[in-house]
Amino acid sequence: MKSGRLRLGIVLSILWFSVFWIARINHYAKIRQLHLQLVIRVCVDNQSIGGADALDCVREALPTDVQLNQRLEDRNNALFEAAVTTVLGWMALFLALKIYPWVARGFKTQGEATHA
Repeated sequence: MKSGRLRLGIVLSILWFSVFWIARINHYAKIRQLHLQLVIRVCVDNQSIGGADALDCVREALPTDVQLNQRLEDRNNALFEAAVTTVLGWMALFLALKIYPWVARGFKTQGEATHA
């Protein structure tokens, strides 16, 4: 029976890890997109009041290599967060499974003492 529960836990952990990682990557991508929209808006507004060309402004504000490094960093951050939440979940489950019998024994002992 324990083997089945362990296998279920492993499958659920893999599912959690995968879904959480993908969700965090999408979250970071959305933040990058909002930042890019803000930069474009500032550059276009700057051009409309007589500033530099908007495309040059965007290129200066967001170099391609910085964007690529940011994507890699976001992917690594999401991977770390998924791993940490998975490990914390296993730790919480392990503690709960160890604490529950201890608490249950305390109620059994207390119940036996009052009935005697």
